Amino acid sequence: MRLTEKPSGAVLVNAPRAERPSHWRRHRVLYISNRRSLLPGGAISYLVNQLPSLGG
Repeated sequence: MRLTEKPSGAVLVNAPRAERPSHWRRHRVLYISNRRSLLPGGAISYLVNQLPSLGG
């Protein structure tokens, strides 16, 4: 890896608590992407469950 490339994966921050990023700043992308996928998935599941059963 070259020094000019941005490291991928986990980033270790050895800093006092006041200087560390908050939990929200570190994980906001995960929360936003999860919400974008869970809401439509929940709506689709609800609609599919409302269909009458094909069996008996």
